[in-house]
Amino acid sequence: MKVAVVVGGGIAGLVSSILLSKKYVTYLIEKEEECGGLLRSIKNSEDVYFDQGTHIISETNIPELDNLLFGTLQENDWESFNVLKTGNYYLGKMYSDNNYVYAPSLPRDLFNQGLAELLSTESACVETHNMKDYTEKQFGSTFSKHIFAPIMKKITGCALEELHPSAVNLFTLSRIIVGDEHMSRELKKSPFFDSKLSYSSYNEGVSAIKKYYPQNKRGIGQWISMLVNRAMSSGVKIMNGRSVKSVGSYNNNVRSIELDDGAIINCDQLIWTISAFPLLQAANIPFNGTRPIFRPMTLHHYMIDQPFLDSNYYVYCYDSDLLSYRVTLYPNITNSEDKLSPPYTCTVEVLSDQTDDLNVLNNTIFQELKHMGIVNSTSRLLYQNVQVVKEGFPVPTPEFIAQTNEMNNIVNERFSNVALLGKGSGNGFFMRDILKQVHQETTRLLEM
Repeated sequence: MKVAVVVGGGIAGLVSSILLSKKYVTYLIEKEEECGGLLRSIKNSEDVYFDQGTHIISETNIPELDNLLFGTLQENDWESFNVLKTGNYYLGKMYSDNNYVYAPSLPRDLFNQGLAELLSTESACVETHNMKDYTEKQFGSTFSKHIFAPIMKKITGCALEELHPSAVNLFTLSRIIVGDEHMSRELKKSPFFDSKLSYSSYNEGVSAIKKYYPQNKRGIGQWISMLVNRAMSSGVKIMNGRSVKSVGSYNNNVRSIELDDGAIINCDQLIWTISAFPLLQAANIPFNGTRPIFRPMTLHHYMIDQPFLDSNYYVYCYDSDLLSYRVTLYPNITNSEDKLSPPYTCTVEVLSDQTDDLNVLNNTIFQELKHMGIVNSTSRLLYQNVQVVKEGFPVPTPEFIAQTNEMNNIVNERFSNVALLGKGSGNGFFMRDILKQVHQETTRLLEM
C-alpha cells in the first residue's frame, strides 16, 4: 500500500488520517503530546472539565462525513440542538437575544447618522483593501468608526486599516442589528441588506444543521478522544511529541519525511494541516517572510456556588472598557439534571497583552462577570485557574494573508503530492468549513 503522512493533529489532521487510512498506510505527526488543537479539554483535581477553545461541534451536511464524526455519539451522553443561544455585552448593556452587535446601543445621534449611511452603502462585492475600507463600504463610516474600530482594537490590538477585510468574519462581526424583530425581518427580505444585517434574535433564520455537546461534564475533548481511538482502530500510526525536521523530494514529489528524532518515513502523499512555513524550512526552500503578529490569549476557568444569571451558551463582550471577550457557560448548554446543582462552571477567553500579573487578571475577569450581570454579585469562587496561550492566534493583517497565500502558492508549485488543508491552507477558519475541505480533498485522493 502507498504511504500518506499527515502533519498536524488538529481536527483537519485527525479526520484526514481516518479517511485516508482506507487506501493508505497513514502516519499522523503531532508536535504536542495530545491531538486535538483547540478542541482539547483540561480537568482540575476535582475531575471538573474545562474546554480550551472550540466547544460546540456541528454537522457538515455530508452524510458520509457526519456518520464518521457523529455516528457513534450516544444520545444519552450528548446534547443535540439546532439553536445556538448567544448574547453580547456592549456599551454597558447586555443584549441576550443574539451575538451580533446591537447598534441602537450607540448614542441616538450617532445611531441615526450611522443608519442613514448604512441605507445608502455599496454592495458587499465591492473590492476593498483593509477592514476600514470594507466596513465603511459595507456599513458606513459612522458604524465603522464607532462600532468596528474600538471592538477590533480590543480583540486584535490593531486599527481597522491594519487588518485584512476577512477579519470581520472571524469574530462574529459580519453583520449588525439595527432594530427590533419586525424591522430586522423586513430589511432582511432584501438580499442587499441581508448580507449586512442580522435578525434581532438567534431564534430566526435557524439552520437545520445539528450541533452537539456532551452532557456528562467531561468537555468537548472526549470527542477528540473518540476520533483518536477511531484513527488508531483504522490503523493510523499516531506519533505525538514529534515534528518534521526535513523532507526529501524528487521530481516535484515529497518522497520521505525525517522527524526530529531521526526517524525516516517514506511518503507517497503528504497532508500538511499547519502553516506552510515549517514545510518550506524542512524542504530548504528560501522564503523571506516576516513573523506574524500573534495576539496573546488567556483562558480563565471558574467554578462558582450559584447559578448564572444569563441563560445563553456564549456571551461575547464587545465593550472596549472590559477585557473579557467570550464567556462560555457550560451548564447552560445541556439539559441534564445535574446542571441545577453546583459547581457552576465557565471559561472566559481574554485577548490582551496584559499577562504580567495573572492573579490580578483572574480576579479582574471574575469581577467583570459580575459587572456584566452574568454572575450574581454574592457568588463565591470555588475554583479558579488561568491558562496562558502566548501565540493565541495570528492577527489577520493584509501582510499576513498575502504571505500565507504566497507560501501556499510556492508549495503547490513545487510539490504535486502535497495537500494543504486546515487553517494553515488559508482557505478556512471555522471547523465546519475545514471539515468540508478535508472531505473534498481526501475524496479526490482516494479516487486517484
